[in-house]
Amino acid sequence: ITGLIFAKWSKQSWVVRNTEELLKYSRNIKTPKIVIKPISQSGGKGVFIIPKSKMREIRFKEELLIQEFIDSSQGVPEVSHGMHDLRLVFVNKKIVYAYIRQPKKGSYLANLAQGGNLQIVPKNKLPGSLGPIVRYANEVFASYEPRVFTIDLMFDKKRRPWIVEL
Repeated sequence: ITGLIFAKWSKQSWVVRNTEELLKYSRNIKTPKIVIKPISQSGGKGVFIIPKSKMREIRFKEELLIQEFIDSSQGVPEVSHGMHDLRLVFVNKKIVYAYIRQPKKGSYLANLAQGGNLQIVPKNKLPGSLGPIVRYANEVFASYEPRVFTIDLMFDKKRRPWIVEL
């Protein structure tokens, strides 16, 4: 649903139920790596980033979500270097805090539960390119009070922000 509401800032995703669907929909993914994750887990549990050439090895127990891999190795503009995700934490209309999660060496998963580390980012240091996303999120969720939510983002090699989770 995030990809539908925030299409301008989201990579397309597909729900797959078996190897045949995985192979079919992965043709739309242009990156050499693919992200595979369960529909309803947290903390990075069950998330895999694999070369597309290894897709036939995936065993299905449940529906999975597949997405294009975002190479975040250039970091967050003017904030950090290296692989990351950036979490914005909102209470009502305001970002109350933000932090970068970086994976441990040899991993792509930045979740703290997966060994990633956390660095608080002062709100005044957040890249200006996030402004349109923040404004749009506040418009979309304006009717909800109170509202508490997070937006996880990654910046690609061109330093463009992408929502990876809401």
